Amino acid sequence: MSHVGHTPCWMYDPNVGCEVLTLANCKPPIRTAAKKCEWIAGITPTRMTLRLAYLMQVNDKLRREQYWARYNSTRFDSIYRPRADGGWFRFKNSWHMDEESFKTDLSSDFVLRNKTFCMFANSYTDHCTEPHGLKLDQNYLALARGGMRGYGHFIELPDDFLSWIEQQPRLALKDFTVLREFVDGGCGCSDEEEAVCEAGCSK
Repeated sequence: MSHVGHTPCWMYDPNVGCEVLTLANCKPPIRTAAKKCEWIAGITPTRMTLRLAYLMQVNDKLRREQYWARYNSTRFDSIYRPRADGGWFRFKNSWHMDEESFKTDLSSDFVLRNKTFCMFANSYTDHCTEPHGLKLDQNYLALARGGMRGYGHFIELPDDFLSWIEQQPRLALKDFTVLREFVDGGCGCSDEEEAVCEAGCSK
């Protein structure tokens, strides 16, 4: 598991005048099952001592076509453009260029958009072992469970959890690092357009 600024994607949204955290790719069971107002917690891997990477409340659940219509390619995770035949163009990007990612990302039609969230962990890769994120209080260790797959786990937490979260230091967007070194990047042209794209393309 890695956390590199693509899923979830944390960026300022000029349309609403605030920072927005979106989950558009990966985690298809969560994107499908999540309901508005539910909370989603991202936990670092066991090798990083199961800390809280982020916490977000689902404010909006958009269809992928709606997400593209609103943002086009202005967000790091908006890498799929609808085609006239009902399929999808995948834009060149630094994270998801393999066939498995293509199938996984598009196996759920939903994008979660969140204005209510807290980020605690800076970016980390699959090889990182240094602890990142918020160490959970003893009262909330139910969140610290390894081996989560698919939908993750539905967990009831004490009523004071959110008030405790509000008191914890969190990461600022200006200090968050987006990692892009996983695949060859590109100019942003879709797979089909790459052959006719000039080297100086600035899309």
